[in-house]
Amino acid sequence: MSDTVIIDTNIILRYFLDNNLVLEKLVKSGRTLFITFPIIFEVVYVMERFYKIHREQIYEKLMSLITRAEVELEDKMSISTLNKYRAFKSLSIADAYLAELSKYTGYELITFDKKLKKNV
Repeated sequence: MSDTVIIDTNIILRYFLDNNLVLEKLVKSGRTLFITFPIIFEVVYVMERFYKIHREQIYEKLMSLITRAEVELEDKMSISTLNKYRAFKSLSIADAYLAELSKYTGYELITFDKKLKKNV
């Protein structure tokens, strides 16, 4: 069995919202938590849309988790995307990701979204 585990959205949401300790138990057991960017997308979406949590709080919670030494991120742009999401209130998490992806790759982003174009 590997020392690294893939963490699902509901594990993170329950940790943030219900103080469920499954995530902490995994960390204390010495396991590395592997978090994919689609999971970060989903956490942001659920916390924003269903729980009406302000983006600043979402940002703080996610950053406190993903910057831990025990966490491995699938996508190295996760932190810069979250920073853009926090800084530009008009951008969704998906738009923030596209803006960062365009910057990272050097590829032009083609969109009809004026708010997104302005922030690329």
